[in-house]
Amino acid sequence: ASPHPSPVEIWQRLLSYLLDRHYGLTLNDTPFSNDGVIQEHIDAGISLCDAVNFIVENIDTGSHRSSRF
Repeated sequence: ASPHPSPVEIWQRLLSYLLDRHYGLTLNDTPFSNDGVIQEHIDAGISLCDAVNFIVENIDTGSHRSSRF
């Protein structure tokens, strides 16, 4: 039997898929390429959904620009 993936590994897999599929980004384009950053979000109770929303609002993907100041 193979071991279960850790929460950090699950986040990495999901983030990689979502960022690539929907935004054309890689995990390395974000602070989430660092395992410690992912663990901090998990420890703080921040959802993966909220983390993705924050990233895409703050990274210029070239496809849209935020109107926030």
